[in-house]
Amino acid sequence: MVAVADDGQLSSLEAEAIGLFIQLGRLVSQPRSFAEIYGLLFVSPRPLSAEVLVERLGTSRASAERALLFLRRAGLLRMVYVPGDRRMHYEAVAEPRHMVVGSRVRLVQEPASAWGRFRRSPALWSQARGAAMDLIHSHGLWTDVSHLAGDLARRRGVPHLLAPCGMLAPGALRHHGWKKVPIRVWFQGRALREARCLHAKSHKEYEGIRQFGLRNPVAVIPNLIVRPVDSNQWSVISDQ
Repeated sequence: MVAVADDGQLSSLEAEAIGLFIQLGRLVSQPRSFAEIYGLLFVSPRPLSAEVLVERLGTSRASAERALLFLRRAGLLRMVYVPGDRRMHYEAVAEPRHMVVGSRVRLVQEPASAWGRFRRSPALWSQARGAAMDLIHSHGLWTDVSHLAGDLARRRGVPHLLAPCGMLAPGALRHHGWKKVPIRVWFQGRALREARCLHAKSHKEYEGIRQFGLRNPVAVIPNLIVRPVDSNQWSVISDQ
């Protein structure tokens, strides 16, 4: 539950976004206040001052200032001047390229050799083994990337957040199921069992994970869609 000041109620959209970032923050052991402030700024249609953040979230001024300093240094916030107001205001940097640079994440693309549809990339294994990491977040199953993620998490002793992306649904398991049996025995079953947390995008996917027999903690975090504050801003682009 997000703390709210008596005179500054959060909308349902704001509370939902803050809750999402709190869950993500827990996975990387970040203080709750960091997630609350970034979540509120992420969905705010206008820049907010530290005073407004303190009032609306019910947090202390010292905690808010620590969070703002950290998020600015990470490149996730920028300071904004608002004419007629002497206070400094902040807005979230939501562009993916800024978030990648701010969190010091490198995009590495390496060539792969194919065994049918199972693509191996020795160069990617070499890059990953030499990189520093505190958390591994992998997407999808039955590929060499999933093999690499589970192997690295085990050897480094770091948390592995694994998103099956619907690939544990009964229909998905039946598709080329005979190919998945040896891969499950080889590495995928162990990677699933050892994952610190599984990331489901919906409650239906959560049910599929449990039906598969996994008992790991599961975070149900849908893909975030930020709706316009004014419903009149919606427009129909195409029926297709």
